[in-house]
Amino acid sequence: MPSDGVVVTGRGGIDEANITGESMPVSKEAGAPVFEATINLDGVLEVSISRPVSDSTIARMIRLVTEAQAARALSERFSEWFGQRYTVAVLAGGVLAFAAFWWLGSGWELALYRAATLLVAASPCAIVISVPAAILSALSAAARGGVLFKGGGALETLASVDTFAFDKTGTLTTGRASVTRLVALDGDQAGFLSLLSGLEAHSEHHIAAAIHREAISRDLQPVAVTDVKARPGIGIEGRDASGPVWAGNPYLAQAMGAALDHPALQVLADGTDTVVYLGRGAQVLGAVTVADAPRGSSAPALAALHKGGVRRMMMMTGDRRPVALRIGAELGLVPRRDPRRKSARGQGFVRSAR
Repeated sequence: MPSDGVVVTGRGGIDEANITGESMPVSKEAGAPVFEATINLDGVLEVSISRPVSDSTIARMIRLVTEAQAARALSERFSEWFGQRYTVAVLAGGVLAFAAFWWLGSGWELALYRAATLLVAASPCAIVISVPAAILSALSAAARGGVLFKGGGALETLASVDTFAFDKTGTLTTGRASVTRLVALDGDQAGFLSLLSGLEAHSEHHIAAAIHREAISRDLQPVAVTDVKARPGIGIEGRDASGPVWAGNPYLAQAMGAALDHPALQVLADGTDTVVYLGRGAQVLGAVTVADAPRGSSAPALAALHKGGVRRMMMMTGDRRPVALRIGAELGLVPRRDPRRKSARGQGFVRSAR
């Protein structure tokens, strides 16, 4: 999306993870808002721009980051203030020392030598550069370990921090969709996944990529599918050796006249993961669920922080509440609703664990 706006016509899936934290694509149609730098995964959208580029979501984020980076640590500000005055005082002291020794009859060479000795001994260099050098060294060491601080102010504040707040998508989670469950109504999971992978191989959608990775992990060869066409926002259609096939969300199943009342499919639909159905005409062949999963290092990292004395840890996300609850439960974070929030979605749902 080139800038913030509102969809006028068209329908398609938008990846908003970098703005709202929504881990799965959001279906957009006429009247829905879109944000700058989000990615249109499929479909053609006509968008009416609602804000100038200078006031877009990304522009406001850049201003906030710039302001945060300009903030310096209190010790840095004090070091700069003190260093300027101390330098002037040492220079003035050197001049006075030269004058005093010369007046006492030491001769100008000896007086100059002793004044220079005073300047070296009382040099402000070590005092002035000590704090910036220490902060720069700490920032560099943290960066080598994969941790970025927004300036010395944030680093200095870390000493008194007892609460950590983590973003969910891409931080506590991998930020990449993966297949979590698979149901083949005829019991042939390998054949089902091969057909689904063959159809989704023609799509650039990140859910399709997750299905393809799952097929590769099981050493399955995708079925050859031709005459593939995308159905923006709802799925994809094609044809294999046995006839037409389709894969998509419940809207596509409804358009095909397929019933989703099978008990095994209902279990998937009642969960928190995104469900992709595979069908042939009005017959549903099965379904897979796709979701963002926690990083393998997230739970140990939270445990290490807790062991180190951090009293409270929170997870903030703009993702759907059921997804946020699932990820929180897997990481051992207990839900705690903020009474000021009416909705978790789009407002940063917060969970904490003591």
